[in-house]
Amino acid sequence: MIWWFCRALAIILIVSGFVYFFLNMDAFDSLTGKANATKSELENIILSGEEDKNATSDELSTLLRARSSLRQEKDEMIDNSIGDREEMNALKRKMASESENLAERNEEIEKQRETLNKLESQIDEEDQRKNQLTEQKDELLKELEEQQSINSQKTSTFDGLNAEVNKMELSRRAAESNFRTTFKSMISELVLPEFLFWGDKLEVMVEGISPSGHGFFIRQGLQEGIRSEFFFLASTEEMAITEPFFVKSTLVEEGYSYIEVEDPGFNCNEILRSGQKLYLIRTGESDSDDTSELEVDMALEVDSF
Repeated sequence: MIWWFCRALAIILIVSGFVYFFLNMDAFDSLTGKANATKSELENIILSGEEDKNATSDELSTLLRARSSLRQEKDEMIDNSIGDREEMNALKRKMASESENLAERNEEIEKQRETLNKLESQIDEEDQRKNQLTEQKDELLKELEEQQSINSQKTSTFDGLNAEVNKMELSRRAAESNFRTTFKSMISELVLPEFLFWGDKLEVMVEGISPSGHGFFIRQGLQEGIRSEFFFLASTEEMAITEPFFVKSTLVEEGYSYIEVEDPGFNCNEILRSGQKLYLIRTGESDSDDTSELEVDMALEVDSF
């Protein structure tokens, strides 16, 4: 490139010289010396241009080699860029997926943050309730201490009363023992009541009716002269309403008896009621008139305590 520049410059100088020669013919002689000098300079310039040409050729060769090397590097870079592009596309896809995951994570984080805020609010409420419960606990502990103090006093009072009760129990047992001894000595001297004889009339009160309706209970027994297997004619106060009916004493103890109706078709629930008065009249012989007087004594001496 420098060589072409020098060549063009030389042509311009030659043309300028001819133009100047024709325009200054008169001063040609005087300028011959300058022309020679200029020619010498031109030759120097041409020589320098040749040298520059050679240098330019060397530089051009160097540039061509550098261009070839750069082109090779470019091709390699293009080849590498294809793999890098694929990797970059994969990375872009991965980044897009990670972006979606990040967005989901952010949503979850927001939800967790909201939940955390709610939990913190609940914790604050629970702390307030805890403080209230702590205050109530302190008050209850104070009341408990007061109640324990009162309880201790009551316990000591109760222990004293219990000791007195124990003393009274001992006194009662001693009195009961003395009473039993005195009662046995006195009862041995009493004359036992005789049996109810035929025609004897006894006023009783119905205490209860059996579920089957075939009998009823009374509060009279051995002490009133009733014995097992005695037959009676029973009648109520309302004779106009109810006719007399026959009964038999089947179970007799000291203080009560069970009276069974002789008629199987008779139902006590239809006629009798608890608390109703009856009159029993002995009408015939019993199945056990031979009951010994010793058995009667043993039945009457049963302890009532």
